[in-house]
Amino acid sequence: MSKIQIITPPKRFTGLHAHTSFSTFDGLGYPSDHIDFITSEQQGMDSWALTDHGNGSGLAHAYAHANKIQKLGKKYRQLYGLEFYFVPSLKTWQEQYDAHRRVIQDQKDAKKSQKLAGQKVLIDAEKEVEQGGLIVENEDETRSTGKGKPNWKRYYHLVVIAKNSVGLGNLFTLVKKSYKYGFYRFPRIDFGLLREHSEGLVVSTACVGGLPSGIIYNHFPDMKFSDLTPDLVDDPAVYSSVMSKLQNMTDYFVDSVGIDNFFLELQFNSLSAQHLTNKCLIDLSEKTGIPIIATADSHFPSPNKWEARELYKKLGWMGSKLDEQLLPKKEDMKTMLYPKNAIQIWDGFKESHEQYDFYKGHEEKVKEGIESLKIQFDNFAKQEQESGFNKAKCQGALEVLLQLCPQEDSGEES
Repeated sequence: MSKIQIITPPKRFTGLHAHTSFSTFDGLGYPSDHIDFITSEQQGMDSWALTDHGNGSGLAHAYAHANKIQKLGKKYRQLYGLEFYFVPSLKTWQEQYDAHRRVIQDQKDAKKSQKLAGQKVLIDAEKEVEQGGLIVENEDETRSTGKGKPNWKRYYHLVVIAKNSVGLGNLFTLVKKSYKYGFYRFPRIDFGLLREHSEGLVVSTACVGGLPSGIIYNHFPDMKFSDLTPDLVDDPAVYSSVMSKLQNMTDYFVDSVGIDNFFLELQFNSLSAQHLTNKCLIDLSEKTGIPIIATADSHFPSPNKWEARELYKKLGWMGSKLDEQLLPKKEDMKTMLYPKNAIQIWDGFKESHEQYDFYKGHEEKVKEGIESLKIQFDNFAKQEQESGFNKAKCQGALEVLLQLCPQEDSGEES
């Protein structure tokens, strides 16, 4: 009998990575749809973090619905976060982007001065529309980890969650500054901004679009995403190089948010590249002592909504891809991104455990990561009663958003 068969499964799980329709053309459903499924008798959960891509527009909706069900007597805790777009240095990114713009301007000037209107001049940036602030997440683009892209186009994902009222204020500040100082198609933050506004925040390394995955995958520049497998780091020289870079990355995050607020995120699905990331992160945790957490990275509110979400993704790119690609069959899906409970996450781990030997010996560590007991979140409702945090500490941020998002629009009728 294997060790995993005798371990008591985790008793609780809080989804700390989740998307709704406020992650445009990526997530599906209002926050209320997700909350209702999470707190249903079927799922049996009582807390959840909303972490939409690059914006906090859905947080007021989640706040409103959480208040509604709490008043009805249901035990539930809402956590507030974002999945930010991240680059290590905004200064470096800005310099690279400015250099690119100068090249484009020089090409324009040359075309004008030489009167080459009849000749084709390659100006690739002119096809990059800044979308007026609308963030459209492309899952396939994220999985490419920036391969073949110039540095100024690259970005990574980073999950940031407020653990108290001060953190909520810093979360909103980071959103504001990401648009002010890091916007080109996507709003970015960096280590500097994270360090400046880290109080009250916890950070995890996100999905296969996160910085650790980028570091790992970029070690194999000639390989397709679908060809990335855990055995690629079995070579001692490759492993040593990858782990050295990951440890260096860890030092930066610890310096930015503190050792108690940084977590390595595992996910369990059928993407071989995900298991390559998991393997490296488990070893990184062993070497550095940084805890792991496990997430569902949910994108639709219930298991039967997977096909609707696939169609929604295709509609986001209508005109270029919709006519060329058919919706996948369920058996071809590599990820089922609904809000899972503790047993469902554990079952996903057991399937991975059976397929990949490197998980053996780490069963208890993964169980702790699923239960996420090392992350302590304050009681927002209690803080609101005792210290009036909405007005005093966050300048009424959620209440102001709530006024802009009436409860009848928060998904309560859907």
